[in-house]
Amino acid sequence: MYKEYHGVIPFLIGVFTQIILGSLLGIFFSFLIERASSKYLYIKGITVGSIAWIIFGISGTMFKLPLFFELPPNPAVVTFVGALIYGFFIAYFLNLLIKLN
Repeated sequence: MYKEYHGVIPFLIGVFTQIILGSLLGIFFSFLIERASSKYLYIKGITVGSIAWIIFGISGTMFKLPLFFELPPNPAVVTFVGALIYGFFIAYFLNLLIKLN
């Protein structure tokens, strides 16, 4: 159904893609907070992380990507918790940047 790639080049492409997507989501979050307010920053960060998890999960299922299609419950929960942690940390680092400014 799909081919798993091993080696340095696929790993670097995966890391690069993860950094780009995470950066774009962080930039979106900072623009969102700039337009709204920094009140309840951590709740907003966790919400953005969970919405990103839903959007990426729906996109992966919609395009029938093998790693997303028919995802068992345990990996789904782990990726959801990871998205919540990511949302918390983008809020945390944005809070640090706001305090520095």
